[in-house]
Amino acid sequence: MEISETSIVITRAAQQKRKDKETGRRIKIQPGEPLTVRLVVVRLTDDLGNVVGRWTLLTNVCSEITCEEVARWYYWRWNIESFFKLLKGAGHDVETWLQRSAPAVLRRLLIASMAAVLVWRLQRAEGEENAAARQLICRLSGRQQKRGRRESAPALLAGLSILLNTLKLLSEYSLEELTHLARVALKPPP
Repeated sequence: MEISETSIVITRAAQQKRKDKETGRRIKIQPGEPLTVRLVVVRLTDDLGNVVGRWTLLTNVCSEITCEEVARWYYWRWNIESFFKLLKGAGHDVETWLQRSAPAVLRRLLIASMAAVLVWRLQRAEGEENAAARQLICRLSGRQQKRGRRESAPALLAGLSILLNTLKLLSEYSLEELTHLARVALKPPP
């Protein structure tokens, strides 16, 4: 990891975003004082020297905190944002949960968290068996991936949900029963 920093002063006035509720016109905002911030630039490389990520961060954290610490905070913040993305839109839809009590929300959050950890572990696992498992789970999800891209966490999470539901179904019905019910369900109308 390569990190560098410098101090910069932001002098340009911010864009006006507030509007008057009655007229709909933008409210004239007085420009604020110039803002002194730290510009932290980070370049992450793997063991082979390939660039894995680049960050350009602006922060007003005091200079007593090293730029390495600021970069570490951003790394962890990005992981938290990825977790929120999984909770919100990759099959868990946290914003539509109907639990009303704190213990019920906690139980559901723990289950969702365990699923996210399982997906991240599978996503980073190496070996042919893990690659085959990722491919199967992504196929179950029905989500397409960009050409040349490894399976995404949202696709793995969605496919994992389908896989677990399928395994539960197979534990309750025989293959013959499922085949018969599928024929009944898919039979054309008379």
